[in-house]
Amino acid sequence: MAIVVVTSCVLLVFYLLCSIARAIAFAYSNANHKWIERESRLLEALLKDYDEVLRSEDQITRKASQFLDSDQLIQAGITLRLNETEQSWITNARKVVSEATWCLQIFEELRERSNSSKWFVFLFITDHLLPMLDVARGMRRIKEMINNNLGMSRGRRSKGKKEVSARDIRATLEQSRSKVRSLLARSIVDEIDEYQSFQTPALCVSSRAAKLVSSLKDLISGNSKLMDGMLEQVRSIKMHVELLPSFMEDLQLLQLESEMEKSWLVEASKTVEEEINDIAYINIAANRQKWWWWVYFSRNWRARRKLKGGIMSLGTKISDLLETKERYGFKFITGRSSNFARKSPRQQTSEYQVIDKDLSSAVENSRNRLVQLRQTSKELSLCVSAMSKELEHMHKLFKDTKPTEDYDQKKNKPTEAYALNFRSAYLEQLKKLTCEAEQYSRASGIQGSELVTTISKIKGITHAVNLLQRCIKVYSIEVRADSCSVVGLEENVYELVSQLTSNRKERSVISIVGMKGIGKTTLAKEVYNHPTIQRLFQVRRWVSVPQVFDKSELLEAVGNQVLKTQEKQDREDYWIEKVRDFLKEERYLLVLDNVSLTETWDALKVAFPEMANKSRIVLTTCKKAIASHADQNSINHHHLRLRTKQESWDLFSQIVHHCPDELQTDAKEVLGRGGGLPLAVIRVGYLLSWKEVSTPEEYLKELERITQGQNRTPWLDTVQVNNADLQFDEILSKCLSYFQLFSRDFEIPARRIVASWVAQGLAQVSGDEKTKIPENVAYEYLSELIGRNVVQVVQRKPNGKVKTCRLPSDVRHLFLQGGNDNNSSETGSRSSLTSPTSNVDGNHNLHDSEDGNTYNTSSRQIHGLNTNWRNVLLKESFPRSILFFDCRAKIKPGEEVGEIISRGIAGGLFGKLLTLDLERVFRPKLPETIGKLKQLTYLGLRRTYLLTIPESIGDLVKLITLDLKHTHVRTLPSSIWKLKKIRHLYLNENCQIHRPIFMISMKNLLILSGLFVEKGHPLKDRLDKLTKLRKLALVFNLAWTEQMLVAKWIEKLTDLESLRLRSIDEKRAPQLLKLETISHLTNLSSLHLFGTLENQFIIYQLPQSLTQLTLSATRIEDDPMQMLGQLPKLRSLSFHSDSYLGKQMVCCTGGFPLLLFLKLWNLDTLEILEVRNGAMQNLRDIDTRSCHNLTITTYFDMFYPS
Repeated sequence: MAIVVVTSCVLLVFYLLCSIARAIAFAYSNANHKWIERESRLLEALLKDYDEVLRSEDQITRKASQFLDSDQLIQAGITLRLNETEQSWITNARKVVSEATWCLQIFEELRERSNSSKWFVFLFITDHLLPMLDVARGMRRIKEMINNNLGMSRGRRSKGKKEVSARDIRATLEQSRSKVRSLLARSIVDEIDEYQSFQTPALCVSSRAAKLVSSLKDLISGNSKLMDGMLEQVRSIKMHVELLPSFMEDLQLLQLESEMEKSWLVEASKTVEEEINDIAYINIAANRQKWWWWVYFSRNWRARRKLKGGIMSLGTKISDLLETKERYGFKFITGRSSNFARKSPRQQTSEYQVIDKDLSSAVENSRNRLVQLRQTSKELSLCVSAMSKELEHMHKLFKDTKPTEDYDQKKNKPTEAYALNFRSAYLEQLKKLTCEAEQYSRASGIQGSELVTTISKIKGITHAVNLLQRCIKVYSIEVRADSCSVVGLEENVYELVSQLTSNRKERSVISIVGMKGIGKTTLAKEVYNHPTIQRLFQVRRWVSVPQVFDKSELLEAVGNQVLKTQEKQDREDYWIEKVRDFLKEERYLLVLDNVSLTETWDALKVAFPEMANKSRIVLTTCKKAIASHADQNSINHHHLRLRTKQESWDLFSQIVHHCPDELQTDAKEVLGRGGGLPLAVIRVGYLLSWKEVSTPEEYLKELERITQGQNRTPWLDTVQVNNADLQFDEILSKCLSYFQLFSRDFEIPARRIVASWVAQGLAQVSGDEKTKIPENVAYEYLSELIGRNVVQVVQRKPNGKVKTCRLPSDVRHLFLQGGNDNNSSETGSRSSLTSPTSNVDGNHNLHDSEDGNTYNTSSRQIHGLNTNWRNVLLKESFPRSILFFDCRAKIKPGEEVGEIISRGIAGGLFGKLLTLDLERVFRPKLPETIGKLKQLTYLGLRRTYLLTIPESIGDLVKLITLDLKHTHVRTLPSSIWKLKKIRHLYLNENCQIHRPIFMISMKNLLILSGLFVEKGHPLKDRLDKLTKLRKLALVFNLAWTEQMLVAKWIEKLTDLESLRLRSIDEKRAPQLLKLETISHLTNLSSLHLFGTLENQFIIYQLPQSLTQLTLSATRIEDDPMQMLGQLPKLRSLSFHSDSYLGKQMVCCTGGFPLLLFLKLWNLDTLEILEVRNGAMQNLRDIDTRSCHNLTITTYFDMFYPS
């Protein structure tokens, strides 16, 4: 019996000990499992981001291997660089995540088993004890590993040894991710589903966080008596809780790219929900105490204790959220054009200015107060001193903070900024704290309980200011340049989306044509993912067309992509029938990427039903013939052009972010020589983005080295295709040959090329195109060559037209290498370039340099006009075109040029000369015998700074173009009246015609630019004889009645495309400008007005055809933006000095649908530019200069407009 009793006692004791041990282990595990769960989840997210970067780098390397050789891949060195310590950290983090997953899983199972056992749990003590102890030990070990091995313990750093923390890993990871992000956004990676971002759940979190704020306010107001003694703690918690929903609201439109961002938002959501439930529970408990009023007084201390504990728990949870983001150091990222209010960097809001002033005052007053307090109250002095230091730190932080719209696009560097809602919230909190600090810093002569209260208040303010600083630092959004994969293709996107969504019911085939690497897939991908396209097409399929010749294999591969299957079936009719049956039910969009053979289209088209349901097919191809074969309608062919110099730089800058500021001009020039092929730009950016360069000189040297080693394969394919095509097009071949007259990388004005082609008779109008003029035909030829990717647009005008262009260096090299010497003897023009070239159409280019070096004259070049130019001209007689280039300093007149022309005329060598181009040759001495060039049709003297021209100029009776712009010629010779065939007359805005009766003979004039007319001059009475003008640039100093005549004349110029009027006084200052209605000038695309508008209502009656509008000194008083916003084609709008005198401009919703550029210069009175939602959806740049009072507020949609 005794043994039984002893045994029972022992067992009882054993069970009690086991129960206690289990309870302790369970309590420990239960207290730590949420913390471990949160940390392991965040660590797992960090590891996923690490693995994703490695995967993306591998993907980029595989893609890059297609256009880089192995040595270049090694040089690029694209890899996530972690040192040995960081690699060890990653390994430890994986162990922690693995063990934490096991511990948490076992703990949940044991907890569920215990809950289900309930009263019988003591029967299973031994079963539960050992696993629970293992879990507790595991959690303790995990906690130690997180705090010690992973450096998560706040403030913990070993002396003499730098520990690695999650923040360090995150920083290293983000460096690689930013480069990977830039490269993945480019066409280097063509997969349609790569690198998808994640739409944030911040909208839900934001609304629940607002609910939390409301619940907390109700709790505080409903239990004010219980809050005694903890008001300062409550104030800090309340302030933090009030900031959270505004930050969440700003995150709503962000696209999350990292797992860390997503995990933190999930944690924020859980925290908010827990706190809402906790507040509800606290409210229920407090209300129960109040209901039982006879118990309320006896239990008041317990109620206060519970309330305090509950509120402190709320503070801990919300603080943990802040501390977690601090510890991991990750940032939310937005592009520059996100849906944030934008204000001019030159003008901070008045709210900022007021707070800045109040903060300065509070800091100054607290400093002054300290001097007095040190003599009266040491404790109060210490408190005020601490508050003063926090206010100083806050003031410095406040000055350093930027709203998101202050991103410096020119520097293209990320910056931390604060979006609209959070900025407003923290400014409101800062105002309150500043007022309180100002109030309590003035306290004096207080003692006893009042002193204690004041000290408590000051400590609370100090703590709140410190907390606000932490929130401002942590709740920032990093602003980066928008990663735009369609740089230079924005108009193509707009046109293609419009075409795909047109009301045409029949199925249509739209082709994107261009050389390899020009962005065909990129454009198709952008359109494919466009929100409007996603909404309108029920079925969308992206098909990467396999390069196979077997029809069965082709249909199987395409069929599986359309049907999203993996079937194996070699019957052709099987796939044709299945694809047709699938597509005929819905409105579909098919993108066939990389169609290289007409046979491929013929094999596939039978599978695509021609339903009258607005279905569309988009195909990308390098060959124009394939596009024509698929659809004869050229409207459905989108020929992509090479990028401009600026667009190439923009694309490069999105990949490489570390170009030194002082080198940007030189780097842009070096990069611009690459020909504007996106693939080439990406290649350079890819190689340079991973290079470590220490000095600006080394950077530029490396950029030049990489650029010179370009892969010529895409260019070779383009040249071969064009050589094959152009052998059947003699005119276009001659036009292309003309580009080779200019030196390598020379930027040629389009105006110069078009005029030369017209002068040489290359631009002929066919019989069925009577409405056209040769200039339009020449511009079409230029556009054709640009569309063929053999000519690069270097600069574009604001209205979208070509300003300058050139032959890409690789194209030039390949053409010359191939001996492109067509029709040289026939055209007979002379060319001498700055580097050796072959004969191109017999054109002659004479290059005058100071060193007089001579190069290979057999290739028809003359370097140094004092050498053997005579022999060359004798050998190559009767040139049709001569171009001179002057690279000397502009101090010595070009006498040699005059000698060449004079001797050439005297020797009878220039009898067939059509074009003589001396543009930019400094003051060439034109011989009096120039009138003997009877066949001359083009005389280019722009920027020669000539003082006079010979009287014999009038003998050039076949002259079509006379260009005297940027010369010092003040008076045209009287013989000018003989130039009856002249079509283009460019003057210098100071030049006058003294015998205006001669203007009657110039009835063929299309361009009259730079003519000056002054008061009393009879010319004004003769201008009405010029009725065919397409371009008019007129400067005048006329009386009111005289201006009326000019205005009436302009009304009659119905063919006018460009109009520039400058009304000036004797001192060339702006004066009154008279202009009648011009709304009926339906061809007018460019308008520039300088002078005070007599009839300001003219601004509301502009033609709908306008693409470019510039106003200067017009002194408009009423806001014109509502009416100007209705111009459907306007692309560029400029307001210069004194053009607008009002204080506000408002751009209404839907206004300026195509506007790309907006300039606001020297508008002293303008204070507000408000761009409402839906306005200026395609705007690329707002350029403001010397608008010192201007605040810009815009609301741009994050996505494309639907």
